[in-house]
Amino acid sequence: MTHVAALAQSTLVLRDSKPIDDRVTVSVAETKGLRVTDATSYARAGEHLTGYAALIKEVEAYFRDDKSRAYALWQSQCKKEKAALTVVEAESLRLRGERQTWKAEQDRVQHAREREAALEAQKLEQARLLAEAALAEQQQQPELAATIVEEALSAPAPVVVLPSSVPKDLPKRTLYKWRPINDALIPREFLKRDDLKLNAYAAAMKGAARVPGIEFYTEEIDIVRSA
Repeated sequence: MTHVAALAQSTLVLRDSKPIDDRVTVSVAETKGLRVTDATSYARAGEHLTGYAALIKEVEAYFRDDKSRAYALWQSQCKKEKAALTVVEAESLRLRGERQTWKAEQDRVQHAREREAALEAQKLEQARLLAEAALAEQQQQPELAATIVEEALSAPAPVVVLPSSVPKDLPKRTLYKWRPINDALIPREFLKRDDLKLNAYAAAMKGAARVPGIEFYTEEIDIVRSA
């Protein structure tokens, strides 16, 4: 076992500072009233300065061993702390990755289902409108029928949002990010694809960020707080 490890496993007992504190108090009390007003007091002050220089070394020597042992213990504890945190942080990172991978797959499946539901709703709406157009034709209203057909063909698919299968167990923080999709379309001010600038722009604009040649997207990360 190393000296540092041995110190870390023992109880750190520090010396009582009262003896040196008393020495300092007595020494300082001797000069509190001293004022340099003549050659004699000038010489006395010099003698006390010499004494204080020696006292400073004495104080430093008095605490040197305790400071050394305390520092060795501090270093040992820092190493232990780092080792423990490394294990916990590595496992936390792994679990975050597992969650993100699973959530990404669930989101992909949900978005696919939402697209299918939107297309089905669009087909049903088009069928309804075409039935109305046919009825208008039967009623000798060709202009109305043409308008209804045009509406049926141009109507966009409705937005369908299905319930998510991902539990809302931890609070989220949304990160606004970007990735290039067509360099030729990127404006000159973003030509270098400055990551800090684009991230700042994405965060400021949030979902409204638009730059040609750049795709903006969001990424959510867990905010984990201790219980």
